[in-house]
Amino acid sequence: MAISNKTLWKIHSWLGLYTGIFIAFLSITGAAAVFKEEIDTLADRRLLKVEVTGERKPYNELIAILQAEIRKSQPEASISSIELPRTETDAIMAHVFVGSENGANIIDKAFANNARQYFVNPYTGQFLGSRDYYKTVSFFIRNLHVRFYDNYWGRPAAGIFGIAFFIVTVLGFLIYGKFLKQAAFTAIRTKNLRQLFADWHKMIGVLSLFFNLMIAVTGAWIGMQSYYMKWLDIKNPNRYEAKKIITPEADVVQTVDYDAALKRATQVFPEMIPAVLNFSAKGENTISFRGNIPGQVYERNTQVLVLDKTTLETRFQYDIRQQKATDKLFYVQEALHFGDFAGLPMKILYVLLGLTSGFLSITGYYIYLNRQQSKLARPAKYFVVLYTSAIGLVIVLLFISHLLFGSGPTSLVYTGLLYLFLACVGIWFVAEKLKMKKIKSNGRKEKNEKVRA
Repeated sequence: MAISNKTLWKIHSWLGLYTGIFIAFLSITGAAAVFKEEIDTLADRRLLKVEVTGERKPYNELIAILQAEIRKSQPEASISSIELPRTETDAIMAHVFVGSENGANIIDKAFANNARQYFVNPYTGQFLGSRDYYKTVSFFIRNLHVRFYDNYWGRPAAGIFGIAFFIVTVLGFLIYGKFLKQAAFTAIRTKNLRQLFADWHKMIGVLSLFFNLMIAVTGAWIGMQSYYMKWLDIKNPNRYEAKKIITPEADVVQTVDYDAALKRATQVFPEMIPAVLNFSAKGENTISFRGNIPGQVYERNTQVLVLDKTTLETRFQYDIRQQKATDKLFYVQEALHFGDFAGLPMKILYVLLGLTSGFLSITGYYIYLNRQQSKLARPAKYFVVLYTSAIGLVIVLLFISHLLFGSGPTSLVYTGLLYLFLACVGIWFVAEKLKMKKIKSNGRKEKNEKVRA
């Protein structure tokens, strides 16, 4: 049985109303996430960028400098990975984990300071300094978009809103798709604000349909990925589990010729541009490179080459071009979601198209409230201004707290306040529904009593 247009509109309106503020939030933060690295560079240029002054020093020397600086401040810490420069002006970065990501409880996890980044100038060997990874601008932007800045339940919540966005988008197309067949599709009425918003809402919704469907599907996958993988027993396709062949203590102090390893990697896998260098510390006796092949639409650092630390013989190699379709589908999601595959023009296009979902959310909110104007104590545009201002205020306050206190404490407090607010809204909504139901019931009783009289 076909569903009427009225029913579709009602579902579209109510689902959009209750998920719209979160979709708008994801739209704004997603646009920022497209340029998160560029924004991060502006914020911390003294650490991330250097002047080109001659030839790069050997990696053996540069990594030794980083290891010496790390031991000064964190004697028990060890480098987990080295981020190799992608351009001539990039510094070399060492990522260091301190302690465990998984605390004994939610409080321990929130206040654990467990990741720092150390930087060295590849031309002069000068140590540039270090920073707390969880206080960086890039981490803030990604955490805000992917997890709503909720370190505990935010990622699956974002995935759920991705599913809701998909449903809202499909319903919107079913309702307004007929405008594609009309010659006056781009006609915009200006008689009043509601008509203006309504016409722009329909036109932008149809024009951005396929992009928004793609963003919704990939967002739903990224947010719920860990659950899908658990339910469907999916493993990371490029994961390599090396056997432990020496003691962890021997593995950590193993002498490695990093320059020879990099040369070997370019010989074995010449198409790959190495981006990240990892070396084992638990007895596997391996050194691995992760990188990218230009012109491929896949998640960054999908290609993998694992070498033996001692002999530099190949232990494992993963080339996405040679993998089955399911592997390619697995790794295409992130690149498609963030537009990270075709340079600056594609990123600009993603920002413009990405903001359409926020625009649709805001205009849809106004259109719905305008229809309910007789039941509202204030004009509909008052609530729209409040709606958008609230999003901006939350982001600003979170950013200030992020810089001052870091991700863990901020997320802990914010998460508690967020779910308390949502609980209060839920209780208010149920109370209002029960109140309206009681009024309608009393009205029917009075009407029946008058009829009997």
